[in-house]
Amino acid sequence: MEPVAMALKAIKALGALGLLVGLSAWTPLLPGHPGPAIPVWDNSYDIMHCRKVRVVSEPVYTDAAFDQALDAMIGRTVALGGTDLYLRKNGHDWSSVTGVAYRCGRGPARHNKIIKY
Repeated sequence: MEPVAMALKAIKALGALGLLVGLSAWTPLLPGHPGPAIPVWDNSYDIMHCRKVRVVSEPVYTDAAFDQALDAMIGRTVALGGTDLYLRKNGHDWSSVTGVAYRCGRGPARHNKIIKY
């Protein structure tokens, strides 16, 4: 196989992988997903232009039961009209976090509408 053909094949493979990773990050925003479309951030830079609504959780450990705590934080964020959830770490590592609801410039949060054809 020629070097140019091998390079094109590698570029296509990397592009497909990048597309899959990108789509997996937006899965909560796809129609038919049962939960609200609330982005979850772990970097304060991502919410620096947003308005803080309220802390929506006590410090929680990021162990096996974290999914349930995260779902509760997202639910509280939606209930308060927040559009984004920021996970603030409570120490030097990510073993414990606190959820904080923010409202960013996209209006109030809404639940996804499930459209059936």
